[in-house]
Amino acid sequence: MWDEPKTAEGRYARLVLTAGAAARIPTTLEQPDIDRLVAAMLSAGLDVPALRWRDKAGRGSNAWAMLTLVDPAMPSLNYGDVSAYSGANDAEGLKRRMFFAAIAGLGRMSGAEVERGAQGLGLRITQENSWTRSIAKAARDHEPGTVVLLAAIGMQTRQWHGVSPEAIYHITAALHAVGMSGEARMIAVEAISRL
Repeated sequence: MWDEPKTAEGRYARLVLTAGAAARIPTTLEQPDIDRLVAAMLSAGLDVPALRWRDKAGRGSNAWAMLTLVDPAMPSLNYGDVSAYSGANDAEGLKRRMFFAAIAGLGRMSGAEVERGAQGLGLRITQENSWTRSIAKAARDHEPGTVVLLAAIGMQTRQWHGVSPEAIYHITAALHAVGMSGEARMIAVEAISRL
């Protein structure tokens, strides 16, 4: 039996290493750790096998949030849906704020719901700086390469705790605008699974 890795990087590396095995586990398994199975599959971009667990993921769980992010057929959400996400083991509510920011950035909430959620969660997603203006301009000008470079700049930190929900909002919105919704969804899922 392996010891649990002591660092966030070690825990995430374990998810990536077990992704293939997780994708082969049947959904009929009794009482699986769905949060970890889904996180493992999605860490390697295996969204199709992960979505098989959709009906087993309890509303408000980490698996539910990650599957909600990656499911392109998911209808629009409201702030009540975001509030249902518990973000297990997240005392600061950072996972819920990241989830909201990604859903809003992906255009899966109405403008009124985005405003309501941002206010309820204390996020300033409309606040501008030179980076937000640059990534928004690159998205408007349909420059995917520039958007990717600016997204990378927005995520420059040693740990995911250093990436703000506001940055995730702008990154997912810009990637979505240039036709890179799949990449936007995977970044959002990674943010949740690494926290």
